[in-house]
Amino acid sequence: MEHNKRIVFLICLLVLAFVFYGVGMHNSALGLVIVGALFETIFWLQLFRRSSKKSF
Repeated sequence: MEHNKRIVFLICLLVLAFVFYGVGMHNSALGLVIVGALFETIFWLQLFRRSSKKSF
């Protein structure tokens, strides 16, 4: 179940990034483009995060 929540969260982040990029580019609003970049950065960091479980 935790895996499914993570997938949904990542998809939402990516969709938000695209939406903010699109609106920001269309309206020439730098702030919206920056917010889109922030969402994209969070997406990539969450996608490649290491698990907190350590195996010895």
